[in-house]
Amino acid sequence: MSTSSQASIATQPPFVLWAKTGPDRSWHSLGAHMTDAALVGIEIWKGWLAPATRRWLSEPLGGDGQGMALLGFLAGCHDLGKASPAFQVQEQWLAEHVEAAGFSFAGATVERQRAPHALVSAAAIFQLLQDRHGWSVGAARRLAAIVGGHHGRFPDEGFASEQRKRPNLYGWGEGGSLWMDARDHLLAMITETVGAGEVLRTAADLDLGRPRELALAGYVVLADWIASNVEMFPLSSKPFDPSYADASAARAAEALNAVGWQRWEPANADPMETFARRFGFTPNGLQQAVAKAVAAAPDAGLVVIEAPMGVGKTEAALTAAEALSSSQGLGGLFVGLPTQATATQMLTRVTEWLRRLGPGRYVVELAHGKARQVDEYRRLRDRGTPSCVEVDGDGAEAEVTAAAWFGGPKRRLLAPFVVGTVDQVLVGAAKVRHVALRHVGLEGKVVVVDEVHAYDAYMSVFLRQALRWLGKADVPVVLMSATLPPASRQELIDAYAGKPVLLGDVGYPAVTTLRRSGSVSTVTVPDAGGPLADVDIEVVGEGDSPDDDTVARAVVALAECGANVLVVRNTVNRAQRTYGQIAALIEEERVTLLHARFTAGRRLAIEQDIVRRFGRSGDRPIGHVVVGTQVLEQSLDLDFEALATDLAPVDLVLQRLGRVHRHNTTQRPDGWQGPRLLLAGIRPHDDRPPQFPRGSSLVYGDHLLLRTAALLLHLGAIAVPGDIQRLVATVYGEETSEPAGWADAVAAAAREHGERLATSEARARAYAIGDPGRSDTLLELCRAGIGNPSEDDPTLQAAVRDAEPTIEVALGRKTDSSAVLFGASVVDPDAAPKPGEVDAILSATLRLPSWITPDVLDRTTGPSVPAGWANNPWLSNLPLVVLDDSGQARIGRHVVKYSDGVGLEVQRDGGDR
Repeated sequence: MSTSSQASIATQPPFVLWAKTGPDRSWHSLGAHMTDAALVGIEIWKGWLAPATRRWLSEPLGGDGQGMALLGFLAGCHDLGKASPAFQVQEQWLAEHVEAAGFSFAGATVERQRAPHALVSAAAIFQLLQDRHGWSVGAARRLAAIVGGHHGRFPDEGFASEQRKRPNLYGWGEGGSLWMDARDHLLAMITETVGAGEVLRTAADLDLGRPRELALAGYVVLADWIASNVEMFPLSSKPFDPSYADASAARAAEALNAVGWQRWEPANADPMETFARRFGFTPNGLQQAVAKAVAAAPDAGLVVIEAPMGVGKTEAALTAAEALSSSQGLGGLFVGLPTQATATQMLTRVTEWLRRLGPGRYVVELAHGKARQVDEYRRLRDRGTPSCVEVDGDGAEAEVTAAAWFGGPKRRLLAPFVVGTVDQVLVGAAKVRHVALRHVGLEGKVVVVDEVHAYDAYMSVFLRQALRWLGKADVPVVLMSATLPPASRQELIDAYAGKPVLLGDVGYPAVTTLRRSGSVSTVTVPDAGGPLADVDIEVVGEGDSPDDDTVARAVVALAECGANVLVVRNTVNRAQRTYGQIAALIEEERVTLLHARFTAGRRLAIEQDIVRRFGRSGDRPIGHVVVGTQVLEQSLDLDFEALATDLAPVDLVLQRLGRVHRHNTTQRPDGWQGPRLLLAGIRPHDDRPPQFPRGSSLVYGDHLLLRTAALLLHLGAIAVPGDIQRLVATVYGEETSEPAGWADAVAAAAREHGERLATSEARARAYAIGDPGRSDTLLELCRAGIGNPSEDDPTLQAAVRDAEPTIEVALGRKTDSSAVLFGASVVDPDAAPKPGEVDAILSATLRLPSWITPDVLDRTTGPSVPAGWANNPWLSNLPLVVLDDSGQARIGRHVVKYSDGVGLEVQRDGGDR
């Protein structure tokens, strides 16, 4: 800014206006904060945005410089609405100075909350862009939506009329001329500070499109958050002086480093040549095919990898991610998994990959609710000691670490490298506050989503909608599955492309690439690698009695012959019963139980023990049995000799089978050179449809169970991978192949299935944001949505997973005093907990079954949050359940019992649930 311009603006009343206050009457002027945010926006453009993102955002604007100026302008103007009576009247001691400068507060205290400053910002910039810069109404409205959404919620359609309804609050009309002049001056100051004059002239009637506008809105939020950090931008406690811009620029230049940001700049290397250095072994057929596919299509937007379980799809996806990042100018990676357990295991694999990328600092975040309990993640973040290894033999090191700033609320997805649950992507397509920030978290990255077959009709609505937005934003996506139905494949590719795509025949295993040009190609990989096997199927019929131990005895017989056996039941109660039956037949130390109703610390310990024993190169026992639920079927890199599983839809049975004979390098016990499959959870009949346990029917519905049963009951064996595509296509296809005697049951189940799908999809669409091109603006994008829950809020998770909200509690044990025992820690719940106690309490958390939720929420009978936890950010919403000496507690109508061996058991009115 020129000296003459500084002098003219410095004499203006706007510079007594304030934006932020702190303790001891410290404050920051509005001009200073707007300058801070504007200059942080410039630094975000230069240092945070990947080259690909900068190109994409600036493409309609005519160049990189214009895109940078526009972001700086929007970030600087986000708080323009604080130049209003409704905001400035809030602090009396500051309002007196503002009033002395000539500003009027008449009527400003009446319904002040009806004029939130974000809404005033939108109304102000909407008018000023038209009046001062000649913008069209439509273009001004679209930019106003970006500015007005900086608190996470976009304004309603009627935002522009609010100033006429409430002129005393907005500072509008004749009586508000000084307020209007102040906003005019502030906008002019920011325009000159960031050099936005040209872009404001050329973009006067431009439509950037909703994906770009949503991204810009997210970067405005990010700039505001960073500029509001008083450690980086101390409160000046004096009227604004335009010379402050120099100090602000220096602080903004350090801001990204202060939060721990480090963008990845991948080297331009041949993936075939670097593969062995990244992973320690030569690529197999699938991995070579993926490397060649992305090399042949450097502009690929979508890569779909379909291959059997255990053939190295993860390494293939990481290879694709590195190649696409290099060719397209991207700066990070997100890997989404179905569960917290699979995400935790993936963290280890991703950090090992990062350590081999080459010299540099790689900031990684684990994005799920139990990250704090994961030892590897805590080592990366809490101790502040990055993990370094020498790379390329030249003494240069790769440093893998985690930065504390990214662990804050709604920030996890912003880190350069993120491993988390798929919810992080799904919520990006939900009507939720700060949805723009979630899109920013995926911009400039390669997005990898594993197990895409695992998402039901409800979740798939969010996944497809997320793919539509990512496709329009030029964010490359890698999808992986071993058992993807053909119709699902088509829907996912069409969603990313934003239009129907003609695929032609797709073989198996296969790699499909969709380029930016719209061309699509598929390569079949006949020699993908991994184990080949013919798996014998033995059907183990079960009786109606809960005490029937037929499956337990069959499993024990396998274990006594030296096999390590995986047992998967469709419900927790069935898994607990089977565990008890097996433990009664063999030594208790030879059987392990895993399901979702263990405390966080105990579940992580069990998972880590299972991975240590049965993972790649594990310390394998002989004749051990692992009993669990669906938590064992997805992504976990485990290897057993035999599987006993409840009947489930065929793709899930195959996924479970993927944990058997997974690794060619595993040393098998004598007689176990081929895999075995025991198919349970079914009661066959000769002349009528089989019966399924009630829990299986509730979880999956009878339609897919019947179609799978018709296919598998008389098959005898499954050829892996040869039969995988055919089996999945048959169960999920249109043609029927059930026996004639099943016709009525099959038809009824099909009708119920169709109604269930339609209802689920309709519910999901009510919570999902619209298509990228459906609306003219971002206004009301989040209207009638989920609200503003935290990332780990059960309401949010339930909304994107079609589940009943569940409540997490802390399970403590009674002591002789008022203190409560959490593991080895004795905690006084009436006192503020110490850091070590917080970790002990969080390790004892457990999510209760959904049917207990009403009793937990009942204030008269439900557990409450201890007084000492009220001000702790980790514990303030965590009710405490205290178990007696026998491990029991009553929650309303239910009695719960907990042990580290079996987990949580629930009784109601004397009956098990």
